[in-house]
Amino acid sequence: MTTRTLILMRHAKSSWETGLDDHNRPLNKRGESAAPRMGRWLRSQNVVPDLILCSTATRANHTADLVARELGDEVEVRAIEQLYLPLPQDIMEVVTREAGDVSTVLVVAHNPGVSSAVEEFANVATVMPTAAAAVIDFTLSEWSDLLVEARGKLRHFWRVKELV
Repeated sequence: MTTRTLILMRHAKSSWETGLDDHNRPLNKRGESAAPRMGRWLRSQNVVPDLILCSTATRANHTADLVARELGDEVEVRAIEQLYLPLPQDIMEVVTREAGDVSTVLVVAHNPGVSSAVEEFANVATVMPTAAAAVIDFTLSEWSDLLVEARGKLRHFWRVKELV
């Protein structure tokens, strides 16, 4: 058995003033600064994903790109349509299908699915504000075991406004 780490992150703050449909809404100024701030924080805490999986929505994809730029090394970002407005089951399916042999995966998606996934996977009820990250450790031989045992332990929960 190996420790596998899932970081669940809600996309950064988006703009409602664009007139665009929900899927295409961009980040606002606060979101543009919060996403890289969380990326720097993850790196400073040695919680660096090997792979980032994100929603295809503009705000989630841009959040993932901004976080990835702050992580130092080249971290692959994959946009997955199934992560747009996901249920916890969708997140679980995407991770088990896409994560391969990596040990740490970051998923950038939307509420209420991200909050529900934290509750389901770590048995911790929380509401994920924008750009918040929850770090959950699982003891799994491989990611596909998540389909059988989807209970992990919440290691950290960070809100951008609380970062130093």
